[in-house]
Amino acid sequence: MARSIIAAVIAFGASVCLAGCTASESLPDTLQATAVPTPARVLLPRPAVPTSTPRPASSELDIAARQVMFRFYLFSQRPYSNHLEFDPNPDLEAIDDAGELGHTGLVMPLVDTASLTLDALTASRVARALKALTGEDYGGDTRSVADWYRWLGEHPEINAPPDYDRWKGTLFAQFDLSLERFIYRDVPSRLDTWAVQWGGVGPFDIPALDEPEYSAAAEADYLDDNDRVVGVRVNGDARAFPLRILNVHEVVNDTIGGVRISLSVSPVNGTATMYATNIGSRTYTFGTSGYLYQGDNLLYDRGTRSLWHSMTGEPVVGRLALSGISLPRLPVVLSTWSAWKEKHPDTTVLSIDTGFVRNYRNPLDPEAPYGGYGTSPALMFPVFRTDERLPPKTPVFGLKIKGAARAWQVYDLWTARVLNGRIGGKPVVISVDPHSGAVRAYERGEYNFRFGSTSASVEDHAGNAWTASESHLIRNDDPSVRLSRLSGVHAFWSAWYAFHPETTLYAPN
Repeated sequence: MARSIIAAVIAFGASVCLAGCTASESLPDTLQATAVPTPARVLLPRPAVPTSTPRPASSELDIAARQVMFRFYLFSQRPYSNHLEFDPNPDLEAIDDAGELGHTGLVMPLVDTASLTLDALTASRVARALKALTGEDYGGDTRSVADWYRWLGEHPEINAPPDYDRWKGTLFAQFDLSLERFIYRDVPSRLDTWAVQWGGVGPFDIPALDEPEYSAAAEADYLDDNDRVVGVRVNGDARAFPLRILNVHEVVNDTIGGVRISLSVSPVNGTATMYATNIGSRTYTFGTSGYLYQGDNLLYDRGTRSLWHSMTGEPVVGRLALSGISLPRLPVVLSTWSAWKEKHPDTTVLSIDTGFVRNYRNPLDPEAPYGGYGTSPALMFPVFRTDERLPPKTPVFGLKIKGAARAWQVYDLWTARVLNGRIGGKPVVISVDPHSGAVRAYERGEYNFRFGSTSASVEDHAGNAWTASESHLIRNDDPSVRLSRLSGVHAFWSAWYAFHPETTLYAPN
């Protein structure tokens, strides 16, 4: 039965011009960069094959699977229109053939199809095909995608059909042509592209802020004292970035204290990270690609159009994926506006005049551009690595040192105020401002600390007071004695665990 289906599919492919079946596509020239060791770590058990390695010969079953996959949709070819006219309903006969063919790699394009499916008839046919290939019955529409992502994450032995990368990039380019620049045939990748999810937007729908305007603290009348801000201080230059603006734009590219930076936040997974973006002679600037991996925004750099993890500062798909580049992470703090400007009276704050027409003054939910997502327990996008020690959207603060990762519930840190610990053999201390909830981590050397007499201070075991600054923990009676700040990550538990499945979790007492 299977061989007759294969023969029929190959015959069909020979007589019909299938979109993307024979057209060639050249890859961009390889970057000329300083040699950097290729990273040993990969994000999934099966690393992608570099483009320099010849692809293995396809079997008859692979060829048939490829041709069935390209029959799912009739792709439009209109290069002068960014938003194409496209029928998102797949060819149901092709969906049925996929289920009967027996190539388990077709689960990947079928799940991509399910992520676009709202129609009950289509969903039933997609579900039937997926069940025939896997024996599982999770469904075939958008509500089933989380279960299928987890299933695929548990089966790294499955290989995608030939040209799956190109098919996937072409599929989502039907909604926004600019998406095709990120995923294409034989794209270099450190992760499996089936796990790259489309977020429903294009790279220009969430515009980054490039060298935005700032105001003096006294002029920021649009902010309330309890508004949360991301606070940074680099080489004495203090800036505040209100979440009511950041969550709308998600990325800021700027120079702070003479250092080129990119600040990224995600209201989807609760992250706030900042990186120095000068690497050698190259400066990277970033935007939001519209794609996600494990619920984390995949940023893109405008020079090479590679996709980067905002959680780690590493390129993972595209020309830089195998370069070994990793951006240095810089410390940030989540604070209230009143606490930040009291601690840094010289601060400037991101101006509400961004050049974009957006509502930054929502009094009901100023930080959430996605309705009530901030108060809902549900995740917006599925992850395939999960852990039940905490609810998925629990805010945590995480550190990773010398390969060892640990997370703390933010609530536990607020309760303790000061915690001494050791990660990867390095003694660390975490200090919390009880008024604003701001969390800062430092090396602690040979000292043990407890909370001090003021919200900005801690005391060592000898009773000496230390001040928690944005760069160091400084001993008050001898400011030359300093302990360096550590750059941690604010995130939801689901996001931290997805990228650090080996993490330990702090438990009080």
